[in-house]
Amino acid sequence: MMRPLKNLCAALLLGLLSLGFAVLAAEAFCRFGLHNSNSRRLGASHHFRAWNSTGIQAVSPPLEVDQAPDEPCRFTDLIRAHPYLAVVQSQPCGANPLTRAHTESQNPLPFQRSKDAFRILVIGGSVAHQFANFPSGESWLEKILNQRFEPPKGDRFVVIGGAGGGWYQPRQLIMVGLYGNSVDGIINIDGYNDALAITTDHMMEQPNPLNYFSTHKQLSTLPIDFLLKISGGLYRLAIGSILEHSFFIYDLFASLVGVVESYVLDNPNNQFNEALYNYFKLPEDWTTEQRYEWNLDRYESMSRQTAAMSEAIKVKYAHFLQPIRWISKELTDEEKVPYQFLTANQYLPLVEVIQKMGSDGLPAFELTSLFAHEKEQIYADNIHFLLSPDGNQSRGNELMAVHIANQLELTWKLKRKAGTTAGVAR
Repeated sequence: MMRPLKNLCAALLLGLLSLGFAVLAAEAFCRFGLHNSNSRRLGASHHFRAWNSTGIQAVSPPLEVDQAPDEPCRFTDLIRAHPYLAVVQSQPCGANPLTRAHTESQNPLPFQRSKDAFRILVIGGSVAHQFANFPSGESWLEKILNQRFEPPKGDRFVVIGGAGGGWYQPRQLIMVGLYGNSVDGIINIDGYNDALAITTDHMMEQPNPLNYFSTHKQLSTLPIDFLLKISGGLYRLAIGSILEHSFFIYDLFASLVGVVESYVLDNPNNQFNEALYNYFKLPEDWTTEQRYEWNLDRYESMSRQTAAMSEAIKVKYAHFLQPIRWISKELTDEEKVPYQFLTANQYLPLVEVIQKMGSDGLPAFELTSLFAHEKEQIYADNIHFLLSPDGNQSRGNELMAVHIANQLELTWKLKRKAGTTAGVAR
């Protein structure tokens, strides 16, 4: 009786040792056979968190990291298809670090202008959304405007959120066309998402594939769904655990997503190309520089159109190019951690565009030096400003609100209330 039991234990032990050896061998092969010294220096964790597929982001599970800790839903669970804006966010399913839960404004968007208040629509991406919406009461900008200035009409300023996570031009232009005639002022805070779109190999106005295909699930197939469930599960299992540091796990994950990407991108007749990519392709013989310059011109054109349309419908307008981590600010150790998706050199041409628009007399301003003298942490991730646990305090949003309010005083010729002076964030 004892001998068979001993044999079984020995067999199990041998099996475990063999499995352990195989895992170590696989890890060694991936680490030293598939990655160079620089890649090994960065570590598997860096590659996991830096995953930013330029192909089919719609079906790349890594972007599910947008979900808040301990929350069951993803960013893609918040979005719904929209006939003009590609996607909008609705039906919040929990706090989300990118979107502050949803883009539905705390102040409702009216159907027409009214005399009771001066309403300002804030458009742009997720930074603009966070800026315009506040957990309770007035937003940062709304509070400063009401404290310091007399509204051009009515008894108060009302700030309305009209921005969306991941939005970039032409969404700002479309928002003005759809809703500009129902408000009195429009503030456009953009730049980061636009710069990312400009650096791609297609037309910058192509909707974000992650968002688009997430709201058009009929385009998916059973094999793709299966592969994505496996790769997505592997990704979620790895992030935040010891597996995150394994090159074997990372390469397995990347290979699974690669199979999906090769199907989606390499088959010119598949449903993904027919539904999206074919509409936004640039000439294949163009260089990277040509594509960038073409998209940069598109950004300038649509930015000018946004300003021109606002003027045409007699709404006050101001365009602010948002700051990014890698220009002007001395970063804290915490601010250096998030992966750098965008370089300063890729963003500076947008600064030049805004400066040129300003020189032409348009209400366009760049905020890249806004945090030049800030020594403490401003950024919570790659672009969004740090919030207090209750969401009511944010040094970055407070500074931006003060700067924008002071600029609006000059640009929109706001009348300062008696006894108030030019504001400086403390």
